[in-house]
Amino acid sequence: MIERKAREIVEEFKRTNDFKVLKQAKDSIERNSQLKRRVEQFSHAHAEVCRKPGGRSKVQTEELEREFDEMMQVSEIAVYFKAGQKFDTAVLELHELIDELLDQALEESNR
Repeated sequence: MIERKAREIVEEFKRTNDFKVLKQAKDSIERNSQLKRRVEQFSHAHAEVCRKPGGRSKVQTEELEREFDEMMQVSEIAVYFKAGQKFDTAVLELHELIDELLDQALEESNR
């Protein structure tokens, strides 16, 4: 049942403008092998730095920030990252709503 409801939620998300913009931006990146490689390399480097025990060094953080700033000068990449951030915010808001509703249900069961 939960999986079915999750699939219904995904279908609802797919009908949103935020999803459509993200899909279009992703398709634009996918069609350009250089941009795709650049985004993938950045994402990989970011993930590697975040996985390291003890977190990021100042130099690594500055290097990633510099690379990100350079990439954001490319309009297709900027649109893609901004669309991704906006879509992630929508998903986060759904998560927060679910948490809130579960908290309410727990409170009601304690009465």
